[in-house]
Amino acid sequence: MGYHRLKTWLQNKVGIGENRDRLNQLEARVHALAALHHLHLPEVLRLPDEVLSAAWHSLPIEFQGAERGIHRSDPMLLYPLAVSGGDWSRCLTEYYQTGAHMAEVLRQLAPASQSVLDFGGGFGRVGRFLLLAFPDAARWVVDPKPQAVAFQEKAFGARALQTQTQVELVFAGSVFTHLQPEDARTALERIYQVLQPGGRAVLTAHIASPSSPSWESHPWTEETALPELEDSLSKARYSSVVVSDAAWQDLLQTVGFTSVQKTDARFGGTQAVWVARR
Repeated sequence: MGYHRLKTWLQNKVGIGENRDRLNQLEARVHALAALHHLHLPEVLRLPDEVLSAAWHSLPIEFQGAERGIHRSDPMLLYPLAVSGGDWSRCLTEYYQTGAHMAEVLRQLAPASQSVLDFGGGFGRVGRFLLLAFPDAARWVVDPKPQAVAFQEKAFGARALQTQTQVELVFAGSVFTHLQPEDARTALERIYQVLQPGGRAVLTAHIASPSSPSWESHPWTEETALPELEDSLSKARYSSVVVSDAAWQDLLQTVGFTSVQKTDARFGGTQAVWVARR
């Protein structure tokens, strides 16, 4: 075997030659087909009836009156669905149970809240259940995706956050799991300003082990895995972030929160839940 043939053979074996190029072309082709398919989906997904019914009835009875509709661009369902190879039963059940569980945690933490903001609320994994958890409260939503805000307004009766609005309770779930320190501080400062004096912010974060760096970032997210989605977030500023306990508490106190408490709750099974008071 000649030198060049041997070199090509070795490159293909380790995935840095012709095989790599073919894999890149295949990936681009799959993404293109996914984008074309996505354009023809209805705004609200048509979910398998039998699986949907089973997933819905796994919820506590008090939350079974919520709206079931899921937007076609909701990565909180589509990403686990893709990773699982299309396991509708598992993914739908986890999607709804995660939202209902967090709504119940919020109700237990601040049951008397008369105004609630779903900060970075996306397409309403939790937002759909806030109407039932806080039936008498004004409900607001803010998100970098205009389509997500519009969907929560139309489907769940939330209102887009207004400039001068102040609220008693803010929930920011799976927001700081994606923000670098500078962006995290900006988001916390905005939450602090929105909160009424004495109000609570319920925040989730991926907390690192004590031996890990203060802030650790990884490029892979639901957004990078699903480039066909509308309103995709900037890959340069949206990543998967893990933060140390000390760095997280220090950031909250720097912004001005006077009381910071880690709860026993978990969001999505992996994210720590914190309560910070203004």
